[in-house]
Amino acid sequence: LDKLGPSDIPTALPQGCWRFGGYTRDGQPIMLIKAALWRPSEYTVDEYGKYVGYMMDTNFKRAKNGHETAVVIFDMANFSTLQANFAMIRLLITINQDFFPERMSRCYIINSPRLFRWSWRTIYPWVDVRTRDKISMLAPDDNVAQILLADIDSHVLEVAYGGTRPCPYPIPPAEDEYVPDVGHLPSQPCTNAGELEDTKDGSDTQKPRQ
Repeated sequence: LDKLGPSDIPTALPQGCWRFGGYTRDGQPIMLIKAALWRPSEYTVDEYGKYVGYMMDTNFKRAKNGHETAVVIFDMANFSTLQANFAMIRLLITINQDFFPERMSRCYIINSPRLFRWSWRTIYPWVDVRTRDKISMLAPDDNVAQILLADIDSHVLEVAYGGTRPCPYPIPPAEDEYVPDVGHLPSQPCTNAGELEDTKDGSDTQKPRQ
């Protein structure tokens, strides 16, 4: 995995589906995965495996304060039949459990449409028992912002999820340059403010969801 780099994932990486999403209050890196940006038909299963391995490895290495674990947020908004690639989803689970066992402390699955909740019936048996216990499938009527803000500072969490951060996190390998002030308000313009992540149906994942 140490030998993997952006040149090994030329199609998957620029889509921006996986990102480093800042840190929890206790120093765990946050992996933010936006399903609306995932276009699995545009690359191979092999490239996807390298993509997952690269993103997990680089994000786990960011851990601070003696941590070796990370928090994962799957934003399943706009998940459609285009993203229901079960071969790749199963590979994601296999890589996590075989190569990074016990490295995920918590996983939040949010904004799940009915199609994903139906697909979860197929996916769930692939997930080992220890990992299942760490997954929270948040329902539409759950207070997602309140749950996430229990672990994550408001200025770290994007506006779309109930935080105050106005900028989307950059697509790797670019590093985040946005710096909030102590009042959790922007102290500088978003350097990637133009990247509002239009999806195939014209929606915008940076609009706050109720």
